[in-house]
Amino acid sequence: GVMPTFGYETARSVGAGIIHNLMEDARTTSRWYVVVSMGRHAGHLALGMGKAAGATLVIIPEEFTRPKIGLADICDVLEGAIIKRRALGRPDGLAVIAEGLASKLADDDLKELERQKLATLESDEFGNPRLSEVNLGRAVRAEIVRRFAARRIKLAIVEKAIGYELRSAPPVPFDCEYTRDLGYAA
Repeated sequence: GVMPTFGYETARSVGAGIIHNLMEDARTTSRWYVVVSMGRHAGHLALGMGKAAGATLVIIPEEFTRPKIGLADICDVLEGAIIKRRALGRPDGLAVIAEGLASKLADDDLKELERQKLATLESDEFGNPRLSEVNLGRAVRAEIVRRFAARRIKLAIVEKAIGYELRSAPPVPFDCEYTRDLGYAA
């Protein structure tokens, strides 16, 4: 019940390292990063990486109880965090966003993203939408920049997606031991 799936600890470790490095860049350049993390149906990995690295904000699908949400709902949370940080004298920050949020987007928002060439509405061989074909980070970035421009505030914000590099890393000792134990027990 409390054991993670094999590979989780490795992915979290690698992701937390990337996030930590980006947070230092954000701090020294006074900008924001929007990091979209792999995770189709759950925000566990995004949350684990964000907590481990001390990210400013983590937004995961589990936070939204409605089956469908708008891009505006995600941006409202991020916008609030940016405003609060700025009020505290911090023009920088990093938000981790789970890619699974794209699967909760309302059809109208997905169609608009496709019209803007920020999404290709295709399905994989199992009928699931290809979340990697929805550029959630770029869409969130564009909306946040638009909102702050309306306030006459220039906001430096960079979007970054992390995914495949997390599951291609050499395993950390926990995952090595765990998978060997599973194999031995099998």
